[in-house]
Amino acid sequence: MEGSDSMKILVLLLTLLALLVVGCSEHDTGPTGSDPLAEYDEGLNLKVTSQTETNNILIGFSMPAPGSYTLSVLNVTGYTIRSWQGTTSAGQIQIAWDGTNKDGKPVDVGLYIYELEAADLTARQVDLLGGLGS
Repeated sequence: MEGSDSMKILVLLLTLLALLVVGCSEHDTGPTGSDPLAEYDEGLNLKVTSQTETNNILIGFSMPAPGSYTLSVLNVTGYTIRSWQGTTSAGQIQIAWDGTNKDGKPVDVGLYIYELEAADLTARQVDLLGGLGS
């Protein structure tokens, strides 16, 4: 087995573990398709992307209607590392995260859960943070 295959299997196992630890709320619709890294609720279109040129993680989502949202970054034990709250109109929202916790200190490389609650829906995505700025 190649090293890249071993890493994919490790990420898959860690992802499944993270989803089991955090659990699903009553509003979750469950994973879409067979990809364990897939978002939970397609109505919110939660997407997490790394921006190497700015050393940020971009967290984007769609608000189906005007209202409030809470976006949280959790570690695999369910502890909230960082969160944002706001009220906005319907449409696309993007939040740039610099990879720091709520105290402004850089977080460790590892698996993180991005959780969005808005419009009576919950979306989760799991992603591997590879260390920003290093």
